[in-house]
Amino acid sequence: MSKRMRVLPGGLLFSKDGMLGLISLGPRLGDPPFSREDKRLLMSVGGPATFAIENAQLVEQMLEEARRGQELEAENEQRAKELEEARQLQLSMPPKNMPQLPHLEIAAYMKPAAEVGGDYYDFHQSDNGILTVVVSAGMPPVLIYRAETGLVEEVMIKAMPLGSVSGYPYRERELTPGSGDVVVLMSGGLPERFNYEGEMFDYWRTMKALAESAASSSSEIIEGLVSAGEAWAEGRPQDDDVTFVVLKVKS
Repeated sequence: MSKRMRVLPGGLLFSKDGMLGLISLGPRLGDPPFSREDKRLLMSVGGPATFAIENAQLVEQMLEEARRGQELEAENEQRAKELEEARQLQLSMPPKNMPQLPHLEIAAYMKPAAEVGGDYYDFHQSDNGILTVVVSAGMPPVLIYRAETGLVEEVMIKAMPLGSVSGYPYRERELTPGSGDVVVLMSGGLPERFNYEGEMFDYWRTMKALAESAASSSSEIIEGLVSAGEAWAEGRPQDDDVTFVVLKVKS
């Protein structure tokens, strides 16, 4: 601003958020003083100028919010796509068909707590008929229902989750199931299922639910366990993945 430029007191532009700017005028031709009419003219220009500036700022803000909204929408779509791809990958990993053995009835179930879970199970049947069932290591106890006594046993073998530590010395335990016995391998999703009161379903209720459904088929046993957990939670979402592999010795 030159030394001869004058700024009228009414040239300041204000909004509710503070000063927007000012209107400044240079010297008039011949350098006469500004008249009262000049001041009134400046005041009449100030109001519309303030309104125009506020509108321009509002439009700029709206455009910026719209741009950011589009970016967030694109990010969410990409994240949802990646989660769906991961979910489909996880669901494709477990075997689609259960092994067929003359003396065993096998069923499996897996329901992640979120879009992508961490549970996994698999089977391997060797040429000589030996069936290997994968992941009990680092999981809850194996449950065995004994048809002869009607009791449920817990088989606890402490170990690290499979694949987490190379060369870990896993222990072995040999058991012989009899006719009508049921073997349940599971993750912690059912026994650690909470209701709205913060109470856990726990292992004794899991064992009780198994005993009550053990006379049914393997798939019906799983349905009974899942239903017991759902009834306990009363609509509360599960906190952890729920996975079962049930093997029943045919009578």
